[in-house]
Amino acid sequence: MFYYPHNIGDFDRDTRHLTRIERSIYRDMIDLYHLTEKPLTSDEAALCRKLLAHSEEEVLAVKQILREYFIATDNGWRHLTCESNLIEYWDKQENCSKGGKVAKQRRDTKKAAAVQMTSGAGAVLEHHVSTANQEPLTNNQEPDSFTPPDGGVVIGAAEDAPPSATKRSKVAKTTPPCPHEEIITLYHECLPMCPAIRDWTKARQAKLRARWNEAPQRQNLDYWRRLFEYVAGNAFLTGREHGPGKRPFYANLEWIVTESNFTKIREAFYDR
Repeated sequence: MFYYPHNIGDFDRDTRHLTRIERSIYRDMIDLYHLTEKPLTSDEAALCRKLLAHSEEEVLAVKQILREYFIATDNGWRHLTCESNLIEYWDKQENCSKGGKVAKQRRDTKKAAAVQMTSGAGAVLEHHVSTANQEPLTNNQEPDSFTPPDGGVVIGAAEDAPPSATKRSKVAKTTPPCPHEEIITLYHECLPMCPAIRDWTKARQAKLRARWNEAPQRQNLDYWRRLFEYVAGNAFLTGREHGPGKRPFYANLEWIVTESNFTKIREAFYDR
């Protein structure tokens, strides 16, 4: 990732107490995070080499910045704002990729129709002329309703009733089943402070399955681990930060996969 949004006002406000060296190193750490698209390594000596921090003052600055602005995890030092930027970037990349594939398929279809037009004659030519400009039927044009392999019927916005068996079979081939148990295990592993799952009801299954099916990049366990680790680093969602006189809030799995909450998490709405 070679570009990311930088809020000058927020950065200046949050780093006014730092020395000039500390501010410079902090920016370098943020740049490195976005460039590699992953948390900073837990090996502080290796991290200092990457940041060109060699003097005693620079090494100390790296350690201080890590403990003040980053969160230590088993996968390295995580940063909430950087994680939010990466998630948004990956989503845009996926959407662009899907759009490019659809556009290429349309071009290939029209090209094939044009070739057939030049080689055909009579009724064949007339048939291809009438259909050459029609858009091909792609998976994106199929209704987004289907019966997932792991049970239950999810009705999408495209229609109000389950599709035919033929359409269900087409979607089932391209959409892997939602691994409920594995995702629940990751939730318990990454968020031990949040409420444990006791009953995974059909209503809860439908919410998780809907989030899983909405985008191909969500259809792997690594995405869900990153998401839960991001939530674990949020003080509000894990009960570590709450208003005076108010009970601490803990985000459970059903709350996380509810559509409106899921969207706000991805947009860093709950970051403080």
